[in-house]
Amino acid sequence: MTRTYEKNLSLLRERFPELHDTLLRHRPEILCQEISTPGGEPTLLCISANTEPCFLHSPDDPAREASSLIEDYEFRGEDITILLGFGLGYLPLAIARRMDPEHRLFVVEARPEILLKACQLIDLSTLFSDDRVHVFGTNQVQLIWDELERDKLKLMAGQVLKLIHPPSRRLFPEAYRNVEDRIERFVCSIKSTFHFVEAIGSITVENIFTNLLALADSAPVDTIFGVAKGHPALVVAAGPSLDKNIRQIKDVEGRFLIIAVDAALKPLMAKGIRPNLVVSVDPNPINLKKFDQIPSRFLNEVPLLFSPDVYHEIPRRFPGTKFVFGEHNPLSRWGVGLARKVAEFPHGFSVSHYAFYLARAVEAEPIIFAGLDLALSGTKDHAQDCAVTWHVDPAGKDLPTVPGVYGDRVTTIGGFINMITLFERQIAFTDARCIDATEGGALIPGTQVMTLKETIDLCGHGGCTDFTELFQKIWSENRLKDRTKLSGRIKAGLTWLMDQADEVRICCEAARPILSSLLDDLECGQQAEATIAEKIRRVNQIADQINNHREFTKLIGDWMREVSVKKYRMGFELERTSDEDRKLCMEVELSHLFIERLTTVVETIKQFGVPVLESL
Repeated sequence: MTRTYEKNLSLLRERFPELHDTLLRHRPEILCQEISTPGGEPTLLCISANTEPCFLHSPDDPAREASSLIEDYEFRGEDITILLGFGLGYLPLAIARRMDPEHRLFVVEARPEILLKACQLIDLSTLFSDDRVHVFGTNQVQLIWDELERDKLKLMAGQVLKLIHPPSRRLFPEAYRNVEDRIERFVCSIKSTFHFVEAIGSITVENIFTNLLALADSAPVDTIFGVAKGHPALVVAAGPSLDKNIRQIKDVEGRFLIIAVDAALKPLMAKGIRPNLVVSVDPNPINLKKFDQIPSRFLNEVPLLFSPDVYHEIPRRFPGTKFVFGEHNPLSRWGVGLARKVAEFPHGFSVSHYAFYLARAVEAEPIIFAGLDLALSGTKDHAQDCAVTWHVDPAGKDLPTVPGVYGDRVTTIGGFINMITLFERQIAFTDARCIDATEGGALIPGTQVMTLKETIDLCGHGGCTDFTELFQKIWSENRLKDRTKLSGRIKAGLTWLMDQADEVRICCEAARPILSSLLDDLECGQQAEATIAEKIRRVNQIADQINNHREFTKLIGDWMREVSVKKYRMGFELERTSDEDRKLCMEVELSHLFIERLTTVVETIKQFGVPVLESL
């Protein structure tokens, strides 16, 4: 064993232990023959059963070839590079030498034996010890996702550069195509979440404030954690395939814990099926359609699990048992905290994710999905009797396809692809077996595909438990009894929040005309430097005053994301700009954007917070 090999393996074990262990355990499946080049640098001739023999790098000058492959690229601090194909390391080494200090490089290698050869032949110590560089195998997509999630600002502010080492792709096209697709799906899901939060800002604020009063009549979701340990849970969504097996759900009442997403409530009711609990999270008013024409008696008998961000009329429709879980946005967390501490679930793209999180939290085994198509079926996108709150023409052009449960390709939409990606990620961290009994739609990686009848035959022999009655008992024991105290805490909290909003609004009103004037001065370039300096001094004073309200600005941070992203991006642009006048213009433009956005958010806080405060 050479010193180079030992050093590389030691660094690999320290930084990437799972990858290190994979390399040492792996049995080679391709032949890699070392070839010396005229300059003394090694290359590999790779021979596999499925492709023609191929040089992994130039047989003449591998290092020069790597440099030429990236000569037209910039590796800026705000960007991330995904390199598919480590090879012997020439290409990642060349990129690392040219990267800005804040740039991040993710390198993915399909074949452990190639990476092992690289460790034997090339000194990779500078690469493996560089915190900006991360190395993965194609079987480590979950780890890639985790690392990318830590860099959300880069994903939003910069670019994700995708580079592919050509010989690696020729040798192992399917492995790299698969990991490339999954990375792209994940990046898309992160961006979708960002834009969704921005788009529904005012709706969410209204719901958070109005739902404060519903907390008094709700119990924390953690009071039911573990109550279904070892019992099967059936998560019922409202996809078109639900029509195939909805009648069979009647057979498992009392034997399975039946958790329905809100859109599935009407179809279940139409078949005389009462779920043990319904989950609702959507903040949009149209979500209320899912409960239209459902008798109040029925809603009184069905427990509700809701998000504090859900459309505020929905908890009011359920006069009986209610549980609430916490959301991650700071304002929602603050509002719920006025009542009591409540467990939070991971982020979800849809109500079906939260229904799954509940099934996992109550320790159900197995967790079974029905109606979870995540795809379009013929002319349908919903189950029969379902309230339609959105529609997509399945015959529409340019709709994507994904693998289906039966090995075919099925038509879907971008939002469903994001949901599939998140399900795959969360199922990987779930101890319970997850069975997809949808009998149609998209394949959800990590699930076992079965029919609902097969699932019932397999899991439906346990004893009966009235989960609805159990939930009602737990709710009765854990909901807040003293509403006067809660009302007092909410009133005190909202009073503080509205006072903070007033003070910040005064600051914004003072800053806006100064910033507008500054922009005009800088644009025309005719004002004296002393005048500009005085205006900048006044703006900085106001900024200091706003910073004194840091606790308030943290609560509204989710609605300032766009400004945060632009600020992050601009930090790198300023470093690259030598023109001092241009730098000043950019900084003033960002300050103007910040104040305008902050003004809008503060006005929204006041618009929906004051009426709730006055009603107490």
